[in-house]
Amino acid sequence: MVIREALFSDADDIARVHADSWREAYRGVVPEKTLAARFSLEPRRKMWRAFLSQPNGGRHFICELGEKAIGFFSLEPPRDSDMPPDALELTALYFDPSCWGKGFGPQAMRFIFRTAQARGSRMLYLWVLRENWRAVRFYERCGFRPDGGSRMLDLGKPIEECRFCRPVSIGEDSPAAC
Repeated sequence: MVIREALFSDADDIARVHADSWREAYRGVVPEKTLAARFSLEPRRKMWRAFLSQPNGGRHFICELGEKAIGFFSLEPPRDSDMPPDALELTALYFDPSCWGKGFGPQAMRFIFRTAQARGSRMLYLWVLRENWRAVRFYERCGFRPDGGSRMLDLGKPIEECRFCRPVSIGEDSPAAC
């Protein structure tokens, strides 16, 4: 897998992966009507074209296998006021559902930690839906732990989102085993 910084021309590929992964991961968790309306391809295209056309202090990356986009992730400055300024927020990490369980997530996470280290970040954090057990287990294997932060989202019904954090470090505590 090749990981590179995303370009505006990658917006449609990122939107496809985003929509497909949400529809698969949240089937039965998020009402079907919400998935169809907010997480279908066209709303995601508009969103990613807007994100990639304007710098926001964050960086978006695309994961490719051969010529095909199979995943993406985004690292941004902390949006939470209680996070240290040198933290980084992992605001997205998604792979095409056909790629789940094939080792691409851990490979991306190692890249994410190297990037965070290079930026001088000491903490990485993310938000995950409590009911997304696949993602929760993955992040826990990578050393993330809930820090007590939570919020309710309206995704057609109230759904709890929890904040997970971990220090950015090198050595035996690195995410190589996730």
